[in-house]
Amino acid sequence: MRQEALVFIIVYDILFGQEVSMLGGATEKFIRRHKNALQSALAKLVVSKEVQNVDSLIALYHPSDVSKPCYVRVNTLKSDVDSRECDLNWGNGRGKI
Repeated sequence: MRQEALVFIIVYDILFGQEVSMLGGATEKFIRRHKNALQSALAKLVVSKEVQNVDSLIALYHPSDVSKPCYVRVNTLKSDVDSRECDLNWGNGRGKI
């Protein structure tokens, strides 16, 4: 589960982030090697859903009151994703952290 969550975060950063280079762990290096393929797949998805841009694509899957998907980074050297999910109390949307 930890590795899967890390992959989602890195892919999100590559596709929608600010292109800030992280420390470059093995997972990130592997995904960055496939950056062009990920961007190409996203572009094909935009075309296949017949929308103008990525923001319009996101709007198809999210309510209008949510502008962008949000996520939380977890330093996996100090903690694990499952523990932080419990701390954030996802059910009511209010975190303790």
